Amino acid sequence: MSVAATIDLGEIRRICIIGWGLIGDLFLRVPLIEALHSRFPRAHITVLVDPPGVKVLANHPACSRVLAVPRTKHPTWSWLCNGLRTGIALRRERFDVSVDLYGGGSSGWATWLINARWRIGFDHRRDLRVANNVLVTRPSFCRHWTRELATLLEPLGIGADSVRCGTSYYCDEAARREAKRIVAGYDTQRLLAINLGAGDARKCWPVARFVDLAHELQRRDGLIPVVFRNPGQEHLADSFAASFRGEAIFPPRLELNIVAGLLEMCRAIVTADSALMHLAIGLKRPVLALFTQTRPEAVWPDDCVFVACIREKINVADRCGRPTPDPDLPVDAALAAYDELARLAAGDLARSTG
Repeated sequence: MSVAATIDLGEIRRICIIGWGLIGDLFLRVPLIEALHSRFPRAHITVLVDPPGVKVLANHPACSRVLAVPRTKHPTWSWLCNGLRTGIALRRERFDVSVDLYGGGSSGWATWLINARWRIGFDHRRDLRVANNVLVTRPSFCRHWTRELATLLEPLGIGADSVRCGTSYYCDEAARREAKRIVAGYDTQRLLAINLGAGDARKCWPVARFVDLAHELQRRDGLIPVVFRNPGQEHLADSFAASFRGEAIFPPRLELNIVAGLLEMCRAIVTADSALMHLAIGLKRPVLALFTQTRPEAVWPDDCVFVACIREKINVADRCGRPTPDPDLPVDAALAAYDELARLAAGDLARSTG
């Protein structure tokens, strides 16, 4: 008998998703939440996230509730009290299903506290095997991470390959109005979003090369860079501003929803593998992603115009047997990739209006 056969799919009314992790990781899980909502349209879906993750799902129609559950362990007594209080409150809700999309060190105790009737998780650690009663073999994570995570939904009758690769973000009108104010007076057809930062500094392309690329695109195509300030990496935008000799827009540090409003107004974004890359994918904006540390297979969307710029070390393989990225990505390669992005975006626009 399959695992799916042990779950009464007709009895699922309340679902709890453990979705802790970085903002980019949460974006990769959005299609799973959508798949659960589609499979169980009348179910109440609660998603547990770290506080920064609330803004990713705040307006998403597939989520009945997005609950911020901090995992900061200092001070210890406060963390224990708040964690127990939240866990007991969730336990009282008597969830039918919990799905652990995090799989980290906090997952076991959270799953135990929630105590859903069916608790689905990967089997790669002892605490997860103890806490969950529906175990899924942890995949290799050598293909798209959304599809790999989607194997957790198979016990619920949702095929992993039926879950789309991509993400969604719902921008609100107030954010759009603020974005329009920031770029008032500019021709939005000439705006090019530039994201210099990433959660892992090793993913960042050198600022000097971003400047060279922006100079060339402004000289050749008249594009105006809109340079975002990343939390904790504001110095990158400062460095760009000090070196760039041309017309540019340097917004202050913005909330994610206003960044989304600005991205909607830009013709494309040039970015590292980062949260803003996923945000742009969620908005269906054309994305030129520069891969200097990671590979694109894990994140490549199937529902927006996306070009990956990567230089490979042919003689050095990663754990999946693929060439590792060379961090020394030249400006000429990025410029050629941008031209490919512009060509694909023009074709996409022609198809949508034809």
